[in-house]
Amino acid sequence: VEYPADEQNSFNINRIAADSFSLSSKDEKYAINKPYEQNFLKQFTAFFSNISFEAFDNHYLQKDSMLHTMPFCIFTITEKDNSVNKVNVYYMPVSERSKQQFDIKGNEMTYDIDHYHASIHGDKDFVIIQYYVFGKLFRTYKDFFFKPPVPAVKKG
Repeated sequence: VEYPADEQNSFNINRIAADSFSLSSKDEKYAINKPYEQNFLKQFTAFFSNISFEAFDNHYLQKDSMLHTMPFCIFTITEKDNSVNKVNVYYMPVSERSKQQFDIKGNEMTYDIDHYHASIHGDKDFVIIQYYVFGKLFRTYKDFFFKPPVPAVKKG
């Protein structure tokens, strides 16, 4: 998972065995030298088993120009047979179909917070994806490390 505008959050997961994975930062300078949670990696990889997009949007007028911009997120999955599936995710501009047009201060929103565009099949197809479905995949490198609970403050 790569975040081109925020490389410290990008990471690689490699399958070692059926229920064993390794985690590394995309860039070694952001490596965290602490144990990561194997269960977090298992759960994350399981999220990919039932992911779908909302609709094809190959006739989107801004498709070509969007494909020349930096994606928000890139998912690259190498299968057991070494075939590669890549999904480039782009922010979707607010449109008349966007549920939220303004932020809490009344300013016009720039991007749709519920939908994204994505290119698949080597950029041959352009699709609409929902945050509701893909949101669980937008994890960062730090998310796989154990975070102890914050102790409750005693009153009295």
